[in-house]
Amino acid sequence: MTIEIVEKLNSILKAEKFSGPVVVYLMASIRKILEQELERYKEEKITFYCNWVLHHRLSKESARLFIKQFEPLYDRLKKNSEDHSYLEAEDITKFSVFRAEMSKVLQKFNINDFTSDEHVWLKFRIEYASVVADCRLEARSNNDEDSIKKIIVNLQQAEQDGRKIFKTNWNIIPKEGIPAQFFIIDSIE
Repeated sequence: MTIEIVEKLNSILKAEKFSGPVVVYLMASIRKILEQELERYKEEKITFYCNWVLHHRLSKESARLFIKQFEPLYDRLKKNSEDHSYLEAEDITKFSVFRAEMSKVLQKFNINDFTSDEHVWLKFRIEYASVVADCRLEARSNNDEDSIKKIIVNLQQAEQDGRKIFKTNWNIIPKEGIPAQFFIIDSIE
């Protein structure tokens, strides 16, 4: 069955055109492949991203660990810190870790690795963000060290001078205190 899935994915990915249904199919197929090949637990990060596409809410330990990565950014935002070096947040919000994991899995199973083309990756990333928009990530924990309760991503679109502009908002809702927002703006011709 893995061979059939890989053939279908290569056929679809050849066009390098991403839509919501293509993103969902790709991520569901990768999850199937990982489960069939018994590699699920070796690729936990990619499994998280697959699950995020397939569920309206994630609240297990993987979601809590993902949210935990936003703690330093949230601390700076709530303090109105002048330090704008959000490098760890950019890795998360621009899906850099996801990109690396995706590339590794695509190469491992001989699936067209579109992640190396910056323009194609951007189109995928924007479409992925639109699919997971409003799919809540919740930290269900009694751990007092966790200050963030949930994260909700949403995507806004506009057009200017023939370019499509996308604003991906990362809404950070704390257990206590004032919510914060971090965003990334991208554009495509």
